[in-house]
Amino acid sequence: MNAIVNTLGGMFRNTTGRLLLGAALAGAGTASTAHAHDDIHLDLDLRHGHAVIEQRHFVPGAFEERQTRVWVEPVYQTVPGPRVWVEPVYQTVVDHVWREAVTQDNPVQVLIPDTVEVRDVVHGHHVHRERVLVPAHYVTQIQQVVVTPAHFEDVARQELVSEGQWQSNDQQVLATPGHFEVRIERVPVVDPHWVERPLVRIH
Repeated sequence: MNAIVNTLGGMFRNTTGRLLLGAALAGAGTASTAHAHDDIHLDLDLRHGHAVIEQRHFVPGAFEERQTRVWVEPVYQTVPGPRVWVEPVYQTVVDHVWREAVTQDNPVQVLIPDTVEVRDVVHGHHVHRERVLVPAHYVTQIQQVVVTPAHFEDVARQELVSEGQWQSNDQQVLATPGHFEVRIERVPVVDPHWVERPLVRIH
C-alpha cells in the first residue's frame, strides 16, 4: 500500500505532470460537456508509474441520399353503373327412368274344328247321355300383344341453378395511370464507431 501511495505521490509531485494532468482533465471536461457522446478514459499503471488519459469520441453513422426510380402501379376506382337484369340459369338433368311394358288386346278369329261332345239329353222324364257332333266354327279370342317392351328411358328435365336477379353493373375506371416516381433513399456509407485520442501520457 505504501508503494502505491509513494508512486502516485511521485507522479503528481512532478509539476509538469500536475499541469499536464490538470489541463487534460479541464480539456476533457469541456469536450465532454460540449459533446454528449464523448467520454474520458484514465489508465493508471501504478507499478511502473505511468498514466494515460484518453478521450473517446463517438462518430455517428453517415448517410448518403440517393435517387431511385420506383414503378407505381395504376390506381382504379369503382364507378356505379346501371342495374342490369340477369336471366335465371337452368341446367339439364337426365334421370334414368324404368318404363313398364305397353300391351294391347287384339281380337283374333280362331277356327274350332268338328268336335264330338257328350251332352245330357232330356226325353220326357229321363235324361240320357248322347254324343253330339259340334260342327267346325270360328270363335273370337282376345290375344295380348306387346307394343313396347319394358325398358329404361332417359328423361331430361330443367333444374334451376340461379334465380333471375337485378345486378349492379359497376365499372373500374382508371384514376391514376401507372408511372415511375423518383424517391430519395438514405443509404448508410459510414457505420457509427468510437475514435480514441490520447490526451496526456505521464511517465
